[in-house]
Amino acid sequence: MDFAPRTRARCRDVFLHACGLPSGDSGWHGFVERAEFLARRIRRGAITPVLERASRAESNEDHRLEGVLGIVYGRAFERWNDTDVVAFVDAAQGMGEQFRRAWEDYGSAFLNSEEQKHKERIRAQLAAKLAEIQADTSPRVMAEALRELLRDVESDHIRESKE
Repeated sequence: MDFAPRTRARCRDVFLHACGLPSGDSGWHGFVERAEFLARRIRRGAITPVLERASRAESNEDHRLEGVLGIVYGRAFERWNDTDVVAFVDAAQGMGEQFRRAWEDYGSAFLNSEEQKHKERIRAQLAAKLAEIQADTSPRVMAEALRELLRDVESDHIRESKE
């Protein structure tokens, strides 16, 4: 069956809603950006093929979308019929839930482009300081000190977000 772009867009929006994202092109681009981020961190589970497919560069964005929808439902999008469109809602809910959980588990490390630049500046400053300290310190001691500092930073962040 030849699905009109409206049907494809409606299924996209159902899936985006299940993922906790806004509908439309902006929601889709947000999903792709998050999928690219998560695909580098998640290597197993039912969500993995969805993340990998969304992360694959396509010259035609509709092909990427149809590929993702097909994986979510378990049948190639071009083979769907009206019954499949109705049944897709349940599949989208299940996969959307997995996406939301993955984002909750890993998404806190996601940085926008400005935050990414800031992170690189901080990283360069820390690397210079560590180079000074490292000359007199064993790698194991250095690694443990850094782990403790990281735990402190993360626990401070959690404490601040609860206040």
